[in-house]
Formats: sequence, C-alpha cells, structure tokens
Amino acid sequence: MMYVKLLFFLLIVSTIYYIETKKLKRRDMKKEMKIYTIFLMFSSVVFIIELMEIEVPNPLEGVRVIFEPIGRTIEQLFTSGG
Repeated sequence: MMYVKLLFFLLIVSTIYYIETKKLKRRDMKKEMKIYTIFLMFSSVVFIIELMEIEVPNPLEGVRVIFEPIGRTIEQLFTSGG
C-alpha cells in the first residue's frame, strides 16, 4: 500500500512540476524555476521520508548535545565562585 501511495504522490508531483515549469519557462523565469525546483524536491523528500516512516533525528537534540556541557560549565563557574 505504501508503494501505491508513493507512486501516486510522484505522479501528482511530476504533473504539477511539468505544468509549473512550463509556465516559468514561457516567461523566462530561470531563477524562479531553480528555487521552485529546490523547494519542491525538498518537500517531496520530506514527504517520502514521512510516508516510509523513517525515523529522523530531531535537530534540537544536536543543539542540546553541543550546548548542555557549556551551560553546565558556566553554571558551575557562577555557583562555585559566588
């Protein structure tokens, strides 16, 4: 069932992409077409990852791993020095 949804999604995205890029090419909007393509590809990848139920790590966890030791060090400096 997942593959049917994926195929249907790709069919819809391809059709929308074809229609929209055709309009952009007609108006000679090359920069806009590049940006449109990038956003469409990014959102498609995110949807496919969600559809396939792939576990994506939360970016906030990476920030926490980096800044938590720094925060503890600063907290120790202020509490032990006072």
